[in-house]
Formats: sequence, C-alpha cells, structure tokens
Amino acid sequence: MASDIQMHESERARRRDFLYRVLVPLANDTKELDMCVSGVTDLIEEHKKCHPSLQQLLDSKHDVHTKKALVLFGLYTLSPFLRFVIERDDACSSAVSLFTHCFLSDHVERFLNGECNVQDFVDNAVVDYICT
Repeated sequence: MASDIQMHESERARRRDFLYRVLVPLANDTKELDMCVSGVTDLIEEHKKCHPSLQQLLDSKHDVHTKKALVLFGLYTLSPFLRFVIERDDACSSAVSLFTHCFLSDHVERFLNGECNVQDFVDNAVVDYICT
C-alpha cells in the first residue's frame, strides 16, 4: 500500500472519494470493490438472462475488470445502488451524479452492443469518471 508521503496530493484527494477507491483500488485492496460487486450481483442476478453481456459479467466476476464492469453496470441500471453510492459521506455525489447521467450511458450502450470488450468498457468509463 502506498504511503501518504509517496502519494501525490491530488491522488490523496481522489482517494477520499468512495467511487474512485472502488474503481481505482490500491494493489491488493479490493474490499470496497468486492462489497459493491456483492450488492450489485444480488440486485441483478434475476435479470442475467436479459442480455448475453450481462450474463457473461455475472458468470465470470473473478477478475478486477469484470468486477468494475459490474459496479459500473449497477450504477447505470440500479437506482438503489446509485443512491447507496451518492448518499455516502465519503462520496462526491455531484461527480457521481454527473458521471452516471452524462457519460456512463454511452459506455454501457457500447458494451452491450458489442462495440467494446469488458476491459475497454471499464477503462474508458473510469477515465471519464476521473475527469468528471
């Protein structure tokens, strides 16, 4: 784990944001990501047959990109999960709201339409969140 001394001030500021920590976890520290994946999986499990890409995500949630994809998909489709993230004291609610309403839909649609793979979906969405 990087020490505060080694971490740049802007990174320390970003690390205070819950969604940033979920989407950009420090090495071997995926507790918050895993917690979100567990909650999202419980909420969307019954819908996994609605789309092959969703079924693929739910059936193979072991690598980090797939876990992040489930979180991003959950933010877009599950209002209780979005509300959970936005209402956290350690979340930047305005950034999360702006990201989910202005940027995330394009990434989700491209992924579901087969225009990008899981890694591209996650990487591009994370960059948009960081820049929000």
